[in-house]
Order: sequence, then C-alpha cells, then structure tokens
Amino acid sequence: MEFRDIITFEQQPVLIIGNEEKIEYKDAKTEEKKSVLKTNLLSDPLYSPILTALKKGPLTVRELEKEYKKLADDPKSDKTLYRYLKFLEKAGLVAPAGQRVTVGKTATEALYSRTAKLFYSSFAYNDLWECSFCNSVLGKVAEILSLREDMPNQDKDCVKKLMTSVDGYIFNEISEFFEKHFEEIAEITKDSNPYEMSRITNVLGTILLLNQPKSYEKPLEECLKA
Repeated sequence: MEFRDIITFEQQPVLIIGNEEKIEYKDAKTEEKKSVLKTNLLSDPLYSPILTALKKGPLTVRELEKEYKKLADDPKSDKTLYRYLKFLEKAGLVAPAGQRVTVGKTATEALYSRTAKLFYSSFAYNDLWECSFCNSVLGKVAEILSLREDMPNQDKDCVKKLMTSVDGYIFNEISEFFEKHFEEIAEITKDSNPYEMSRITNVLGTILLLNQPKSYEKPLEECLKA
C-alpha cells in the first residue's frame, strides 16, 4: 500500500523545559483541578514511551500503538494513546505534524511529532536556590563544610552564590552545546529513554564544568577559602 506523508509542522532543534513549568488538568474521576511539572512527564511511564517512539519521526496513532507496546509493559489502545497525545500537546511536548495520505483512498491519518528533537529538562538556575527549604539546606551545608579545618566559618549566602554560579555555567554550556549539535546528539540518543537522557545531561554538565575550572575558580576561592 502506497502512502505519502504531508508534513506541516516544523520541529524545534531543542526545547528547554524549566523546573517550574507546569501543566494543569482536570482529574477524570474527581473533576478536581490538578497540575503536574512538565519535566515529570518526560519520565512518566504513561507518556515517556510516546516521546521515545516519536524520536523516529512523525507517526500515526496506529503506529504509536505498536511502538508503545514494544516500549511499555502495559500496552494501550489507540483511543487511550490519542488522549495521551492530546495531553502532551497541551503540555507543548507533542504537536500535530500533518497527514498521511494513502493512494486510492480519500481518508487520511493524522501524524504526530515531538515539538523538538531534543528535550532538555533543566533547572532554572536563577530560581534554583529560592525554594521554601533552601535556606535550611544551604545553612546545613555551610555548617558541615565548616567542620573541615581548611574551610572554617562557612556562610550559607556564600554557598548559595557559589552554587548559583556553578548551576548557571552548566545551564548555559549545555544549552549552547545542544543547540549547536542537536542533529548529532539526537542521533546518538535516539534509543535513550528520558531517565537515561537525564543522566547523560547530568554527566555532560559535570564534565563541561570540570573542563573549565576557571569558570568557578574565583567564586570557589572567594567562598570556601574566606
């Protein structure tokens, strides 16, 4: 059977998802309004198989049903997958990509695509240490570091400044790196699930940071050697 895909959606190279971005929805059973972090959808067992399958390119719901069965322990019907797709579309992770036209038939099938080849789940470093329990965390870290003889009297504000500097460097380096090499990285990670992708990103960030010690040498010296 001969068919032709008519693609009308232009996929982004990289989509950076901040740690505070949420998607609101209504609970099907209780009708209660709820919200979930978009970053959590990347590793959610219900939705991640769809996002992994769509790394291959635009797919129909029927094709997704087959791919989902390969990737997940709990296969889903086409109706359920369509509902999941609509939720991911609302979250900005999936989009209608066009239509599949079969030669000799008038009916068409909708195609769906990831909104980006790469999803980069990243903490918004400017806000990372502004959480409700951050002062407690930073204060305890400062106290623990002060137990070392070469790091006396550490201050939580100094630790906060250091970590913000480090997180900011990693965020900018990985964002720029992914933007520049998205084609190659997308190919290398085409079989990676969201959890593995998260670990890859963490390792990359650490190595890129260690590769440029001068980027954190000064704030490290100002804080820990004070």
